[in-house]
Amino acid sequence: MSDYSEVNKNISRLKSMVPSTFDFGKMDWKGFWDQKIITEQSFKGSKFPSKDERDFAWNEFQRLVNDVNAKQAENQKAWERKKDESARLKELILSYASSARPYDSGLADLILIIVTGGAYLGAKLLFEAIMGPLDEEKQMLKSCSELLQKGWVTLHDNKERMLGKDKGIAYQALKETEELIDKRWGAYKVQRQQAWDKYQHENTSKHNDWKRKVESNIRTLEERREKLRNILAHKERHLDELYVKLREAWSDDYRSRVSGWIREEESDISDIKEKLRNIEDWIYENKDKLR
Repeated sequence: MSDYSEVNKNISRLKSMVPSTFDFGKMDWKGFWDQKIITEQSFKGSKFPSKDERDFAWNEFQRLVNDVNAKQAENQKAWERKKDESARLKELILSYASSARPYDSGLADLILIIVTGGAYLGAKLLFEAIMGPLDEEKQMLKSCSELLQKGWVTLHDNKERMLGKDKGIAYQALKETEELIDKRWGAYKVQRQQAWDKYQHENTSKHNDWKRKVESNIRTLEERREKLRNILAHKERHLDELYVKLREAWSDDYRSRVSGWIREEESDISDIKEKLRNIEDWIYENKDKLR
């Protein structure tokens, strides 16, 4: 027969295993229930000074066990609720991660088709044809980034309400989608720069071709002007000679013929001067284009 003091020690030990703040999340449940068995067994054969003291000790023991038992059941329910809520949040975050994954728009193939099949287009039209798909890609990636951000915010705001395993799965899904989006943003920037470079190259090439054509026109006009000036000088000299002949004409018939030649030369000289004025205007206009 054991002494009742051993029972009281076991009860005290059992009490000490219950957190004073009733924070049962860190309680050693197995240790408590092992001690409960030891305490219960210590009652057997123990002699108390009186029946009242034995009943008091037993009731205290039972109350402690019942309180802890109720708390454990409550904790189990809370854990189940957290488990369900964690699973719900995990699925929500996974849905964000899945919806945020960029789809294959076939942008690279589409741009290749436009570039190779659009040789007949001007640089501006070709650039606009390429920019359409690029703008669609940009809008798609912005939408994906916004959905991904919602996933990260949901994970950050609810991390205390989720189990470690669920948080790990959610984080990994978001990270994989983030890497896909970053990769697509990188490809988009490269493709946009390539389109811009091609546009600039086509523009520069087209401008250089145009410039060479204008310069060639100017040279042709200048050569034409020089020839007309020579012809004009020749005709003006000839006209002077005709006027001398007119003054020295020995007969009316010859004077009449010389007068006809003079009218022809004066008409030709007038036409040449008109042509020279036009050529000067064209040379000025072409040079003005190059300024």
